[in-house]
Amino acid sequence: MHRGLSLFLVILPFLFSCASKSFQEPHIEDSGSSNVSRNYPSSFGSTWDLVSQMLREKGVSIASARREKGEMITEWMQGASDRLFSGYGDVKIPYRSRVQMNFDIRPSKTGTRVLIRSREQFLSDSITSGSSFTGSLYKWIETASSGKQASAFLEELDQLIKKD
Repeated sequence: MHRGLSLFLVILPFLFSCASKSFQEPHIEDSGSSNVSRNYPSSFGSTWDLVSQMLREKGVSIASARREKGEMITEWMQGASDRLFSGYGDVKIPYRSRVQMNFDIRPSKTGTRVLIRSREQFLSDSITSGSSFTGSLYKWIETASSGKQASAFLEELDQLIKKD
């Protein structure tokens, strides 16, 4: 009996330390804006062609493009989230996410304005996300985008336009 009590007292602190984590996943880091825009001192046609070229070079498929309306939408691009994480303490494990960029390219007084609206979704199980089970344990859940990918894209576009 004395040995069983000793074993229980040794295990007891470990039980409480494991239960102390508040279960709030995903952990969300501050995000920027999902809408990012910039004006470029180039023609609409030149800007449109450079955006298309950059997407092709990055291996990003275009779901739809309507040049006459200045609208271009990419297919979903999968990767790791830059703002949603799980883990314990200082260990941060990024959630699997996917991003779709919607481009709005319009002539402006100073050249061409490019607006990117980013949609982001993360993959989570029904239990962690608190959603109802609909035939699949995992599902894509809408979340705000940080806009970091869109900002980086516009910065690259800026460098290309400066070379032209």
